[in-house]
Amino acid sequence: MSVTTMKIQAEVRDSLARVAADDFDGVTLSEAVARLVAEHQEARLRRQISAAYARLREDADGWSAYVSELDEWDGVTADTGEGS
Repeated sequence: MSVTTMKIQAEVRDSLARVAADDFDGVTLSEAVARLVAEHQEARLRRQISAAYARLREDADGWSAYVSELDEWDGVTADTGEGS
């Protein structure tokens, strides 16, 4: 694993150290940054998914087709006993 140096303000470093200690069981600052980045990426993906569903709901025909397909898949899993 390669390592690099970042210049950050002391206050940011101290805040990161508190997050690492309090929220991530005392992991290294590098691990804390990695976890925070992963959390950010997951939150961004969730926002994108929510926005996509909102756009789909605005399209009455598209939303109806989506719900119909969900109902079909629910029927398939009910028939096979899967999903329960």
